[in-house]
Amino acid sequence: KALIEGGVPIAEVTFRAAGAAIGANPVSYLIPCHRAIARDGRLTGYHWGLARKAAMLGTEAVRAAAEAA
Repeated sequence: KALIEGGVPIAEVTFRAAGAAIGANPVSYLIPCHRAIARDGRLTGYHWGLARKAAMLGTEAVRAAAEAA
């Protein structure tokens, strides 16, 4: 693993920076940062809560299914 000063993995710093930027995004629904999920497919941190993130993703899935039909 690549480390930066203090022995912190670069990936961890990158994820934290991305999370901070997403959290500061006042138009998060318009810019789809809610689509970020964990590598294993779990829903993880979202500034406005996992319930809202799950609802937004569910709405998108329903719309996509309707368009595909």
